[in-house]
Amino acid sequence: MRNKIKKLNSKNILFIILIILFFTPLIQGRLKLFDVTKLHKVKTEKKQPIFSFNNWFNGVYQAEKEEFFNENFGFRNTCVRINNQIDYSFFNKANAKGVIIGKKDYLFERVYIKSFYGVGFLGDKKIEKKVNKLKSVQDTLKKLNIDLIVVIAPGKGLFYPEYIPEDYLTGDSTKTSYKSYIKSFKKNKISFIDFNKMFLQMKGISPYPVIPKTGIHWSRYGSLLAADSIIRFIENKRDIKMPQIKTDSINLGKEIKYYDNDLEKAMNLFYKIPNVKMAYPKFKIIKDSLSVTPNVLTVGDSFFWDMYHWGLSRDVFNDSPFWYYNKSIHYKGSKLKDKVENVNVQSEVEKSDVVMLLITEANLTGFAFGFIDELYETYYTESVVSN
Repeated sequence: MRNKIKKLNSKNILFIILIILFFTPLIQGRLKLFDVTKLHKVKTEKKQPIFSFNNWFNGVYQAEKEEFFNENFGFRNTCVRINNQIDYSFFNKANAKGVIIGKKDYLFERVYIKSFYGVGFLGDKKIEKKVNKLKSVQDTLKKLNIDLIVVIAPGKGLFYPEYIPEDYLTGDSTKTSYKSYIKSFKKNKISFIDFNKMFLQMKGISPYPVIPKTGIHWSRYGSLLAADSIIRFIENKRDIKMPQIKTDSINLGKEIKYYDNDLEKAMNLFYKIPNVKMAYPKFKIIKDSLSVTPNVLTVGDSFFWDMYHWGLSRDVFNDSPFWYYNKSIHYKGSKLKDKVENVNVQSEVEKSDVVMLLITEANLTGFAFGFIDELYETYYTESVVSN
């Protein structure tokens, strides 16, 4: 008899536990009893569908309700992180678009590995044709006392080939868009800075990482080194003295900040990936009565974001705009966000002292994002037609 009672109690307890487990996500989803960490760059803002008899009978309401529940049930974010952690820990898989897990857990984006191996190489003739347009635009702007400079940001595949996973070690790294562009830049006397080359020369010598283990951009330390080189380059081009970056101290630790673990964040894991020590300089911008802050229009990709956020455009480039991928316009300290298609490009360019094209190696197949093509059409095609 006692055994029967024990079995009955065990079944009741198990049933109660199952009921609690079943209803807990529903209760959490509605009452938000526990704080759950949001997923990085994952939108879960599906609105509660509005009931109507018409939507009910044609099945639209049910479908929208199911979609809403799937993205808003309690502890969804925790479940996603646990699932991603299992895939990463046991199957070496990253549940983030384009992210590749390399040797010793160094993270890459697939496009950087492809560019290192020349996948999508445009060919020397096409690149020469693009650079010829760039040369024409550079010369035209110079007559207007505007300097055009190209900044090549580093590629992680080129910088860390030793960590590329075996499955991706295919291709010809001797024929790449990057190498062809550099050759053509030199031939056509284009003003450029090559941080691929500069950072490789620092590899093994720099006291701190210039490209992080779990991020795809340059590190905060690398960003400051690059910005200092850009400032000095512009000073020499325009024969001016600009504000300087002064580093007071450097904090060294495994607490990763800023963009130094952007790929890891995108993976939305439950646990952090063991990392190397990263350097975070404490710095300030020094100006004096002789300092000149030129207007520098930056047209570039995501490698400029770190510089933009710590104040390069605001404090050194006279609060100049950043044209992200030549699409959206950003000003530091302003919520204004316009589109390039809504402004007169020629007019905006001619307000500048310097036009800086900042682009990483992996984006060279789409060099300048149409910016040079549009200026070339403006300065050459239109003038030919008018004549």
